[in-house]
Amino acid sequence: MGIKQWFKSFWTPEVEVVEPSFDETEAEAEKELEEHYADSVADEITAALNDLDDEEETPLEVVEAVDVSPQIDIGDATADDLLAEEELVSHYDVDVADDIDVDSADAHFVSASIEGDISEAVEDE
Repeated sequence: MGIKQWFKSFWTPEVEVVEPSFDETEAEAEKELEEHYADSVADEITAALNDLDDEEETPLEVVEAVDVSPQIDIGDATADDLLAEEELVSHYDVDVADDIDVDSADAHFVSASIEGDISEAVEDE
């Protein structure tokens, strides 16, 4: 250390660097995020309003219609086949159960075996 630096050390104050606390850092980050979000929302709103204010409208793209009806081979069907009196089957009450015994509703699981990745049998509790 030279004489110049030794003299300089008397007049140079030591600066202590104070690190911000977690709460201060979090508040700063929250403030920046709020500003960024407000700016992006404002930009999106401005772009949407500009699109609405445009004088010229963008023409819609014309899409050619495609036949999506199923291809059914009607064979020898005639109009009289539509008028034939056949009794139709109703499927409205197929999954309706009137009387369910709660005690025996899962009885079919008693004889089930365990297959797969389980290495030991599961005990009833």
